[in-house]
Amino acid sequence: MAEPIDESKLPPPADRPIDFTRDVRPIFENSCFRCHSGERPKGHFRLDDRSSVLKGGDDNQDDIIPGNSAQSKLVAYIAQLVPDSEMPPNGKGEPLSRDQISILRAWIDQGATWGSNSTPSIEFSIEPTVHWISVSGDKGNFMEIEGTKEGWGGGAQSFSYIQHLAPDETFSVEGHALWPDNDYRVALELRKRELGFVRGGFEVYRKYYDDNGAFAPTFPTNQYHLDRDLHLDTGRAWIDFGLTLPDRPQIVLGYEYQFRQGDESTLQLGPVGTLSPYDPNSDNKRIYPAAKHIDESIHIFKADISYTVGGWDLADSARVELYRLQTVRWDVLQDSFGRVPDIVSRVAEHDDHVQGMNTASASKQVTDWWFVSGAYFYSHMEGGASLQQNTLDGTGAFTDGTQWIANNIVFDRESHSASVANLLGPWSGFTASIGVQGDWTHQHASGFQDLSSGNPTTPPLTSDASSILGTLDSSSARENISLRYTEIPYTVLYAEAKLRQETMGRSEDRPDSPDVAFLRETDANIMNQDYRIGFNSSPWSRVSLNASFRHSLEQTDYNQLKFFSAGGYSYPGFILWRDIEGNQVEARLVWRIAPWFRTTFTYRFQDTDYDAATKGVDFVTPGGHVEAARQQEHVFSAGATITPFSRLYLSTTFSYSADRTATLGNGADSLVAYDGNIISLLNTATLAINPKTDLRFSYNFSTSDYGQNDKTTGLPAGIEYERHDLQAGVTHRFTKNVSTTFTYAFSQYREPSNASQNNYTAHGVFATVTLAWP
Repeated sequence: MAEPIDESKLPPPADRPIDFTRDVRPIFENSCFRCHSGERPKGHFRLDDRSSVLKGGDDNQDDIIPGNSAQSKLVAYIAQLVPDSEMPPNGKGEPLSRDQISILRAWIDQGATWGSNSTPSIEFSIEPTVHWISVSGDKGNFMEIEGTKEGWGGGAQSFSYIQHLAPDETFSVEGHALWPDNDYRVALELRKRELGFVRGGFEVYRKYYDDNGAFAPTFPTNQYHLDRDLHLDTGRAWIDFGLTLPDRPQIVLGYEYQFRQGDESTLQLGPVGTLSPYDPNSDNKRIYPAAKHIDESIHIFKADISYTVGGWDLADSARVELYRLQTVRWDVLQDSFGRVPDIVSRVAEHDDHVQGMNTASASKQVTDWWFVSGAYFYSHMEGGASLQQNTLDGTGAFTDGTQWIANNIVFDRESHSASVANLLGPWSGFTASIGVQGDWTHQHASGFQDLSSGNPTTPPLTSDASSILGTLDSSSARENISLRYTEIPYTVLYAEAKLRQETMGRSEDRPDSPDVAFLRETDANIMNQDYRIGFNSSPWSRVSLNASFRHSLEQTDYNQLKFFSAGGYSYPGFILWRDIEGNQVEARLVWRIAPWFRTTFTYRFQDTDYDAATKGVDFVTPGGHVEAARQQEHVFSAGATITPFSRLYLSTTFSYSADRTATLGNGADSLVAYDGNIISLLNTATLAINPKTDLRFSYNFSTSDYGQNDKTTGLPAGIEYERHDLQAGVTHRFTKNVSTTFTYAFSQYREPSNASQNNYTAHGVFATVTLAWP
């Protein structure tokens, strides 16, 4: 700014003492911090601490001159007196009012002090907590649903430590530690502004699984248990090094380790009955539970760089992942009400691969009406896998059955993806967004398998050994179009379209045994269309209405060039095409009946049809068009927020869902429709008894009769349940730095669809202390 400021064009300074926290900081937060704080402030001018304010931006040391607001260039910028340097810039916020400029002038003239807003050198807070939970009934189901165990527990619900080593340098630690649920997190960061940072941490959480099987009401033992504490721990550890020098590329290098370890239940229920499951007169029902042990680890090496040059925001992100997975699962193949299962299958799998990925992107606001962005993604993966499946008796010894080994499995995959997106407008209230993306993938795999039958301890075994080859080639194009129109008063109209076209070729072959299973060569053409239109309108200040209609269609055509066929059986080569068509209507009304009373009403209807066509296959299907399934859902919800006076807050939400899913029975009486309702009610209330004491109450209720009337097999499917959750608590603030919270919790679960085998009732008492300094 070459010319001196004409002080006569400025509002006069306010004629009263100015307090930074009360008067100045709100102006900065509302109008300035968006661009002039954080990692990369515009023009390298920061307004979030006094030393940075006095330092100035790129070209100035006198943006703010304490004691002289008339010559402080910031005042000229906010008064819109400097062409092309108006603050806030056009489109970034409303210009400051004369009163706001007067306040800032008076603040500068009075020394531009931070006053009571000065940052303490150390900030610390911790919330120690302890709880006791009592459970009667199905404790495994309680742990899976509620995510915690009975008995004593506690730890630190949260903790935080921040030390300001200098005005531009901080060290921080935050996290939580809760026992016995193995829920821990600690994150550390050392940051120096306009230089860089080091951050790292560790976190882990536990998910519990019920060890119950399905329920058979007519069996002497109608529900089986694994009698194991099933849980899976998921966690990660990370460290990042960042360089954030002004006018230089921002670089972040890092390493992350992710893991999952433990045991989870699976849906592979085993047959129970007095006869072999292969006997045509068998009365078996699949109710025996199963579990899988998981040991998974991922090492990730990261490199990110971002830079702005010539108005272009450029970024590149590279990743190298080293993946390893080992699983072992035990599936019951036959149980005849004995102490241990008669026959089980032990399946051990191993998978490891290395994958390299890189994403490069660029974006720019080319003109006031055109924003453009583009990206390119490349990935290459190589790995190997193995499988060993053995048939064992209940003691774990080999017995007659399938002994399957698949090893020397190697695979590689290469993928490319490129996209371009444009945001155009607005022109007279009209805005358009157009994007296209192309993807290409090639995958190749080979391996050896030996499917044997018999008992390895008493040979001979019958063996079927061969090598297997498989390939997958896929290419696709995606187009996204979005239109918005805002010229109608108080109304926004919009329309969206998402299109995808994909061609896919898949082959599976046994070159040394070409006339048996695993022989297939299939081409597929996939077309996706997804359209949505709607509006948002608020014709009156107390009423707003949103409504939309969505139509989607996925069409897949299969060209079975080659497939295994023996004895008239040719799965899956007899499938010709498949269509999935859906329609959805959704509407939402918000009505502010009074300043203290707000209501919301929402309705959604979803209708989805599944159709297919097949060739004729002897003893299986005559072929032709098949209306495979239809799913319909109605969802209605209503909510209200009531604040009759400042100390009381009430909120309630009611939801009702009616759903029906019917599949083609094709002569199987056991395939019957899922049909039912789900109802939920959520209520919360908060009452401030006085400035130091609050009462809190919540009650949640849900119920479902979403079941399946499967009288043929005698197995109840779907679920019918009723659940109640209640919490009541009190918080008392002794001082601004010390408060306590006591909470009582009650939970009850009822599941009549399995004769109440999974029912539980739980009571919990929780106590938390919040300590903060200063």
